[in-house]
Amino acid sequence: MGGVAATQRPGPQPLAAPVPRHPSVSSSSSRCSPRRAFPRTAEGNSRTTSIHDLDLAKISPEQLQRHVADFRRSGRLRSLHDYSTLLKGLAGHGLWEEATSLLLEMRFRSLKPPPSAFGLAAVACYKGGQQSKGSAIMRQMWGKKGKWLDLVDCGTMLGSFKEHAAWLPALELLEQMRQEGPVPDLYIYNNAIGACNKAKQWAPIPNLVAQLRESRLAPDVFTYGAAVAACDSCGGFWDQALSLLQQMQEEAVLPNVVVCTNAINACAKGLRPDLALGVFQSMSPLNIVPDVNAYSSTISACATGSFWEPALILLGAMGGRNCDPNVVTFNSAITACEKAQQWERALLLLGAMPRRQVMPDVVTYNAALSACARCKQAGMSRGLLAEMDRQRVLGDQITYNLKAGLQARSTASGDEIVSQMREKGIVPDVRTYNPMISACAEGKRWQDALTILDEMQGEGVAPDIMTYNRLLSVCEASDCDNDQLILQLLVDLEEHGLQPTVTTFNAAMSALARSRSWEPAIHLLRRMEENGPAPDVVSYNAAIYACSRGGAPLEWALGLLQQMEQRGVVPDVYSFNTAMDACSKSGQWEWSLALLEQMGSQGLAPDVFSYSIAIEACGNAGEIQRVLYLFQEMHSKGVRPSSATYHTAMLALIRVGAEEMAEHLFAQGIKDGVLEDWRKGPRIIDLHNRPVDVAKLAVLMALREDPQRTLREAGASRKPLTIITGWGRHSAGNDPLIRPAMMEYLKDELNLEPRLDKSNPGTIMVSASQVDSFRKRPVTVAFTMQPAAEAVAVERLVAIERLVD
Repeated sequence: MGGVAATQRPGPQPLAAPVPRHPSVSSSSSRCSPRRAFPRTAEGNSRTTSIHDLDLAKISPEQLQRHVADFRRSGRLRSLHDYSTLLKGLAGHGLWEEATSLLLEMRFRSLKPPPSAFGLAAVACYKGGQQSKGSAIMRQMWGKKGKWLDLVDCGTMLGSFKEHAAWLPALELLEQMRQEGPVPDLYIYNNAIGACNKAKQWAPIPNLVAQLRESRLAPDVFTYGAAVAACDSCGGFWDQALSLLQQMQEEAVLPNVVVCTNAINACAKGLRPDLALGVFQSMSPLNIVPDVNAYSSTISACATGSFWEPALILLGAMGGRNCDPNVVTFNSAITACEKAQQWERALLLLGAMPRRQVMPDVVTYNAALSACARCKQAGMSRGLLAEMDRQRVLGDQITYNLKAGLQARSTASGDEIVSQMREKGIVPDVRTYNPMISACAEGKRWQDALTILDEMQGEGVAPDIMTYNRLLSVCEASDCDNDQLILQLLVDLEEHGLQPTVTTFNAAMSALARSRSWEPAIHLLRRMEENGPAPDVVSYNAAIYACSRGGAPLEWALGLLQQMEQRGVVPDVYSFNTAMDACSKSGQWEWSLALLEQMGSQGLAPDVFSYSIAIEACGNAGEIQRVLYLFQEMHSKGVRPSSATYHTAMLALIRVGAEEMAEHLFAQGIKDGVLEDWRKGPRIIDLHNRPVDVAKLAVLMALREDPQRTLREAGASRKPLTIITGWGRHSAGNDPLIRPAMMEYLKDELNLEPRLDKSNPGTIMVSASQVDSFRKRPVTVAFTMQPAAEAVAVERLVAIERLVD
């Protein structure tokens, strides 16, 4: 929102331009006037165009320079008004050489330049980067005119300074007035503050307000309005804006809707949507009626904090206030939904706009497209792009950048989208290619990401640090096992003059962890510790994960956990979870439990992954009592077990022959709504959409199921085990994953002779005699145990058998 206009006060009127005569009036000058003899062009021709017909706001600096030169050559600069008109245009473009030349010409022609002419020439110098020349002109003006200047003259000059955002000459003039007179009044101060606001210079404003008070002047709504507007325009000084509102309340100066709106904008730019909502709510007790700008600004502030619900409430409330939302209002609301990943509500708002007689623009569609992109709704994104074409809404740079990311989900090249952009006159930049690189993570296509990088550089677009951060993230998501490539990307970015950030190093270490390269990850962490940037908790977590996944000696993971605390980096739950996982993989279940207990002592609440890792560690070691105790502790602390937690515990119970306990746990998981019963009937199990490990557990439980239970349920115990495989989760293309995995498991690991059902190749059959024979085997033959845990498991099995006997 713009600033508040200063108090209006009459000033000197410029000399009137000659009044053109009607064509019917007989006059040689009118008959010969070139203004009537030739039509004007858009650019204008100075030989056929009057000075006062020039649209100074639209013509370019080069065009204005040509006009000034032609006017001077033709001798048609006659009056002070002619010179003042051109000086105003020259000041706006910062054409200081022409402005100072015109000022000098006025003096040689004895036209006695008014103070405003000196001010405009000074503005041109300041805008043209010639501050010393601008100051010299101001001193020259003061030396010649100072003792005759009155408040009207000074006010006129300050108004011009404010219009052109010339804050330095405004402050110089104000200081000169304070020292030599005339004594500045409230209008003068307001214009000086307005000039600083328009130039986005906050620093002088508090001092100006203090000077105003020292002069025994009372700030009015225009003073505060300009100051609050500066809090907005200067980048979100929300605390100063709220302080100014508080001062207004203390001094009984009633703010208006513009002041409040600017305060809301300042809070939005300062990322304080909560305070923006507070300012909006404070308007009602003051009987300030919010307008569409106030609503739009508040909804836009909500978007900065993903406050989509308050944004929609405000949008709905506008109807009751007889305040119709405009396209900016809807765009802000859709953006709030986009930030909160509420893509369905964003599309609902888009659909509601025509019913409110508001037509979506390119910003509307971009916000909706971004909402769909965030939530990976590729189909909806394509539909929106088609709708834009139907509505003839032309896409801009942002549209094509989003379209590029969408297209990269299905193709390895960005040539097509880049060609479309060039046809539309839109130049691809780094923001076009970066989303395309990120999209490669979905299909684990790190090679395609490198191809896009090559195309990007081939088009002359220099990658930025975000490009490399995204490349490294794609390598991590793709399980890229090329550690040399990951390290080379770090070298390449530095060769391009870029400095790796904490995010860069973290992404690189995470990618190295996925490739099981723990030593290079530790090297990068040491580099950060020695040369910066300082590692954060994510850095240490990535290094610990690399140690756990890469099979490093346990001392490395535990040492890093201790080291981060020594360096003042507070470990989080993930830090302990990754260290516990390293202990579990090393067969050190006692250390896993110790770290679980340490989390509680440090005020961290273990999550479901913490307990799952501890249960797995104890289960692998055959510590069944501890497994059951951890399950009980999870329930008592309100941590809901996941399906993986149940599967890990059931597998541990079956390993030591405790099938009944595993069956009881399975029933509990179904009752709690965590597990889905894979049993579809007596000796029939359905493995559709099951991960392979879970499918193996289901087969094993079915094979070890009590035949007496089957007899009671089915009335017969000679039925074969029927395994419905389906395709299985994580199957790729047309290749089923579950069926071959189950056939291999049954044959190679369980030593059974399964067969495929001839009438249904997706069904595996195990005869009743094989099932009965399998139940008589020792339970340990069904598993390949870790060596460190095998002896403990056998010991626990013997203990359980003794209890049964």
